[in-house]
Amino acid sequence: MIEEHWGLQHAPFTLHPDVRFLFESTAHREGLARLLFAVGELRGGITLLTGEIGCGKTTLARALTRLLPPERYRTAVIVNPLLPVGQLLAAILREFGGERLRGSKAELADALHSHLAALSARRVLAVLIVDEAQLLGRPQLEELRLLTNLETNEEKLLHLVLIGQPELAARAARFPELAQRITMRFHLRPLSFAETGSYIGHRLRVAGASQPLFTDGAVAEIYRHTGGVPRLINIACAHALFLAAAAGRSQVDAAAAASAAREIDLTAERAAARPQAAGARERPIPIRSARVS
Repeated sequence: MIEEHWGLQHAPFTLHPDVRFLFESTAHREGLARLLFAVGELRGGITLLTGEIGCGKTTLARALTRLLPPERYRTAVIVNPLLPVGQLLAAILREFGGERLRGSKAELADALHSHLAALSARRVLAVLIVDEAQLLGRPQLEELRLLTNLETNEEKLLHLVLIGQPELAARAARFPELAQRITMRFHLRPLSFAETGSYIGHRLRVAGASQPLFTDGAVAEIYRHTGGVPRLINIACAHALFLAAAAGRSQVDAAAAASAAREIDLTAERAAARPQAAGARERPIPIRSARVS
C-alpha cells in the first residue's frame, strides 16, 4: 500500500543496511575515507569504528567491502562475536574461503595462518571485519590481536576492523596490548538537522519519488524525535508515510510525523543511544588521500 500510494518503486525506509541507500553525510564520507585509507595505506594493524546504535556503522562496513578491489583484497565479516575462540577461528577461516573448519584451536589457528599466507603470496590482503565488537570477551580479543601478528618478511597478512558501540573504545583502552595495535580510530556521529532532511530526500529519490514527500515541518519533527540517528529516522519516516497514506494525504506533514514518533515511542528508542565520550573527536583527513586502487 505504501509504495503504491506514494508512487515508489521500493520501500525507502527499511532497516536492512542496503548500500544502495547509503547517504554520504560529512561523518559518513570521512568514516569511509578513513576505512579505505587504513586498509589501503596502513595495511595491517587494527581499525576501530564506533558509533551510537543505528548510526550506520554496518552500512559503512558493507560499503567498504564493495569498494575494495577483489583482486587485491579478501574480506571476511563476523556478525556473531559471542562465539567461543575455537568456533570464532573456524568462522573466520570459513569466511575467508578456507577448507579446514574443524580441529583444535591450535590446528584452526595454523590452518588460518596458512590460508592467509597463501592469499599474501598472491598479493591479496585479508581484511577481517568484526561487527558488534563491544561484545567480544577478553579471550576473543586476545586471539584477534594475535592474528594481527601474522606476517611475512614484507607485510602483515591481516587488517582487522572492529566495529561497535562507544564502549568498544573504552574496552580497547583497558587492553594495552590491543590498543597499541590500533592505527585508526573513528567515531560515527548522528546526522545534523540539515543532513536529516537531505537523508530523507535521498532515500525517497532512490526509492523512486519524483517530488518531496515530507514537508519542512515534518522533517523538523523527525529530527526532534530522532536526534539524527539514521535507524530511528527510518523507523519514524516509515511509520509517518503509513499514517499519511492511511489518511489519504499527498504529503507527510508535521502532525503525521509527530504522531508517528509518539506511536512508536522514540523517546525510549533514543535512550539506547549514548553520546560520544568527550575528547574523542578526530581530525578530518583529505578524502582524496583515501583512494584504494
